[in-house]
Amino acid sequence: IIAVNGGALTSAEALDLTGTITMTAAQYGNGTTTGLTTGAITAAGVSDRINISNAFTAEVGARANAVETIAFQNTGSDAITVDTGVSTAFIGTIDITAGGADVISVTNSGGIDDNTANGFTVVGFTTDDKLNLGMSSFQSVTTNTNLNVGNNSVIELTEGQLVNPENFAAVRTLIVSSVGNAADGAYMFLAYGGGNAYVYAANFADSNVPPNDDGAISASAEITELELLVTLTGVAQNSLDSAHFTVV
Repeated sequence: IIAVNGGALTSAEALDLTGTITMTAAQYGNGTTTGLTTGAITAAGVSDRINISNAFTAEVGARANAVETIAFQNTGSDAITVDTGVSTAFIGTIDITAGGADVISVTNSGGIDDNTANGFTVVGFTTDDKLNLGMSSFQSVTTNTNLNVGNNSVIELTEGQLVNPENFAAVRTLIVSSVGNAADGAYMFLAYGGGNAYVYAANFADSNVPPNDDGAISASAEITELELLVTLTGVAQNSLDSAHFTVV
């Protein structure tokens, strides 16, 4: 599409994608109702791909949820937003291997969907990139570590590795063994395994398992909701820190 009319093609009735197509950020639009088409981009293949050729500052959106990969070819900074909280969320791969200091913002407007992996995968996440999760603070924990941060913090689990990131019972076990005292409420947990990093959204309610109301995450059932939001591929164990997350 970028080659049509010097990249000036701005409207089409529909876009049915097979294989790979390259377009500008303006042609892609804001992921919902603007851009080349006002409707969804249909793609029935198993490896369909959209290359976005220039700087992108918008939401990926539901319009491309049938596409397996969206690659951002700008070598500068992109600002990419993904809402994992809608039923039509993009759950494919975001490729930022072109470089630049990219910021990927994750919203979860529908709340935490327990024991689900509604998230997406990021390829090419480096030391220059950041995740914006609405984080208030960051803390690394080892074993039975009391939290000294509040709700909406990212808690890095530095001990143990996940074999299957969608085995939510195993994820709960890792959280229970890593975290001691914690205030009730919402947290995000950063775990590792298989050369990848995984970000989960979770809610903790100590009073859920009386009489074990001890102020600690000491039972799996006290993690009342748990959802896999983002997978970062090619990330070594314990290699991320607060610099990789945007504090709000």
